[in-house]
Parts: sequence; structure tokens; C-alpha cells
Amino acid sequence: MLGRPALTRNFSDSNKDALFTLMKDKLARNLPVAMGTKDDHNGSGDFANAGVFGDHAYSVLEVFEKNGVKMISVRNPWGESEPYPGDGKDDGTFTLKLSDMPKWFSVVWSVE
Repeated sequence: MLGRPALTRNFSDSNKDALFTLMKDKLARNLPVAMGTKDDHNGSGDFANAGVFGDHAYSVLEVFEKNGVKMISVRNPWGESEPYPGDGKDDGTFTLKLSDMPKWFSVVWSVE
């Protein structure tokens, strides 16, 4: 998916700040970064009407801070669906707070 050997890191509440820094560094060096969502087979309901798909990869477009809040912009390669409220474009591009990411995302990929 990245076109090179991948660096894989599990995403969780305990390491989200370190991964934010890693993603920011990789993107600043124009290296590809992607995130994968949790599997959708556990029946938790996390993905029901969420606008985010389980067992799916998203490209990371940008990581930044806005008013002291860490944010991540991602894009669904299918080019559709985004969490509510979204921007209304249904283009698959959306931005979430870093603190909201562990609800859906479980892994970060980049190149080494």
C-alpha cells in the first residue's frame, strides 16, 4: 500500500501522542502515512452509522494543532463517507481530534 517496506505501530490511548509526533515527522518529510481501523466483527457497534468503515485503511493527509488540540485529517480512498457532522461534501476527507481516533483506528503505517 505504501510502495515500500512498512513501519507498523499499534494505535491506542496510551501511545497516541507519540504516534502523532511520528506521523507529523513522516509527513513533514513527504513520506506516506496511513491508518487502519479496528475490525468490524466484534459486535461493539462502534462503526454503526459512524461514517467510518471497519477493517479499512485511510491515508493520513495532515496532522496539526488547532487551539492546542491535536488533530488528524484522513481520507477514505473510496472517496466517500465521513463521520457526522463532517463538511457535507461526502468526499471521504475528514478531520478528527487525536483523542477521538482510538475509538475507530488501531494501527498506523508509514515507511521506515
